Amino acid sequence: MKEFSYTINLGLVGTEDSKKRIFLDYLKQIALKFASQDLIWKFFLLFEGIPINLKAILAESFEDLINKRIPFKRFDAIIIAANIYNDKSIININIENYTKFSQRFMFNGISVLAGIDSFLILKNKPLNERRINEFSLIQKTRELELLYCFKIQNLQRDVKEVFDKILNDIHFKLEFLNPELFERAKAYGRILSK
Repeated sequence: MKEFSYTINLGLVGTEDSKKRIFLDYLKQIALKFASQDLIWKFFLLFEGIPINLKAILAESFEDLINKRIPFKRFDAIIIAANIYNDKSIININIENYTKFSQRFMFNGISVLAGIDSFLILKNKPLNERRINEFSLIQKTRELELLYCFKIQNLQRDVKEVFDKILNDIHFKLEFLNPELFERAKAYGRILSK
């Protein structure tokens, strides 16, 4: 049986204080193996019996993804992280830059806006009041025409929910758009899980 795994390119976009690294930390926990090289994180994991190679890159903004020389020709998923205590973390995400990014990479993948309550996650008392409420997150999601909007308050539960949604969508696409590759991946996944 020839090895087959599905490859996903993921962009993690957000300001330095957005705590976007929590997504990498979660992937490290569920991955069978992972490595980092030249700002690219590589994870190998099984999701519902399907072997997946997930490559992730972190960026401060969409301009960074456009201007950096990155090896991705396309992105399958984008997670935009916004610190709900810093209104600049959402103001800097605008339709013009998102459109430029989408055109540059012909992006038509899974898009997520994640409002991160960093103080609740770290169980600290916030220094100031939330500046971005749920309504603002939903408005920004609609403005950019993103697929999903999440509020991250519980590190394990909420981050898992984001990845379950992304990976389920990709699983569904693979199963119904290319059943032959899906069956090959599933067969290889059974070998790996033994």
